[in-house]
Amino acid sequence: MHMKVKILPLLVFWTLSAFVTATAQISITPNPITFISNDFDLSDEWVEAVAHADMTNEYSSQVQVKWEAQLLDAPSTWLLKICDKNTCYGDNVSSNIDPSIGLNEPVVLAPGEIGLLDTHVLPKGTPGCGKVVIKVSLVSDPSTILETANYTYEINVNGDCEAVSLSDLTVQSPSIYPNPVQNEFFLRNPQQQVKTMRLFNLMGKEVQQFQVVENRAYDLSKLNQGIYFMQLLDSRNKIIKTVRINKQ
Repeated sequence: MHMKVKILPLLVFWTLSAFVTATAQISITPNPITFISNDFDLSDEWVEAVAHADMTNEYSSQVQVKWEAQLLDAPSTWLLKICDKNTCYGDNVSSNIDPSIGLNEPVVLAPGEIGLLDTHVLPKGTPGCGKVVIKVSLVSDPSTILETANYTYEINVNGDCEAVSLSDLTVQSPSIYPNPVQNEFFLRNPQQQVKTMRLFNLMGKEVQQFQVVENRAYDLSKLNQGIYFMQLLDSRNKIIKTVRINKQ
């Protein structure tokens, strides 16, 4: 009797522990991730369309994460760059663990820690549609895919993925002025129902957010000099346009 009473709780504890360990993983949110803009500035060959996601360690211990990225079904001119917790990589990097180029930069995450996993697409002047797939695994077990993140890009196209010309736009596009920005900027032609503006640095981290108010001046005086990207969103949080901002 005494042995059974003592053993049963241990068995229950072991079973629950095994279940938690088996179901723990690396999660990516949001997933899928979508970037849509029908008025993206393609005049700048180095402008980047950024889709942001977070990668979370749901294990009870520290992990080292490997990711592998692919750009699929996209125009041949498009380039892809990935930004993770460590750094932003060049367009020649498709994984943070790649012996062929001498790269070994695992993403180290403590239990519950969140690290970014952003995709940056450079359209290089070409409108179109494309998909980015990132597969995530542990460095210790790269053959077991723990999570697959799906990013969709639709840049200056209609619902059939056909290029949209400026003449197809029924209203004048909203814009930010002055740009470059020293301290304050304004939003011109917000009649496309811009409700929110979200500002990201080159690492894909959101650094400021504004609710749109007519004739309001928006303050960037506390930001460091550099290049940023402003997403203009409607009431459904759909991206109307992404603007590259030069903060001076």
